[in-house]
Amino acid sequence: MFQKFRKVKCDPAQLAGIVLSISILLSVNTAHATESINGHRFISLCVVVDSDYQSKQRFAECESFVGGVREVLGNQTIHGHRACIPGSVPDIQLLVAGIVRMKSVPEQHDGEAHVILAEFFAQRWPCNDR
Repeated sequence: MFQKFRKVKCDPAQLAGIVLSISILLSVNTAHATESINGHRFISLCVVVDSDYQSKQRFAECESFVGGVREVLGNQTIHGHRACIPGSVPDIQLLVAGIVRMKSVPEQHDGEAHVILAEFFAQRWPCNDR
């Protein structure tokens, strides 16, 4: 009925490193989900080139931001926008669609990126409330 778990010995330094890594990942994702950035900043985070020495860091921030928007939309609305994004849609698809959308509406770049993305995701993946 119950599975036996084998004991794994872990060096306290390794355990501390794992806990620290998880804490950082959780705080970064939460921060980007609630941080308010405009469309200009979103594009500068997400549109990167290999020759830019900070491109990996910025792209990781972009991925985190889009993932945060997805996570919030999974539980609640963002400024009245509600999206039902299927779990089968990979995060990278949301990211690319978000970049394309953001670049296509330059008149909205002064607005909050999470609101622009939420509106777009709600149009693309509306919820079928019954």
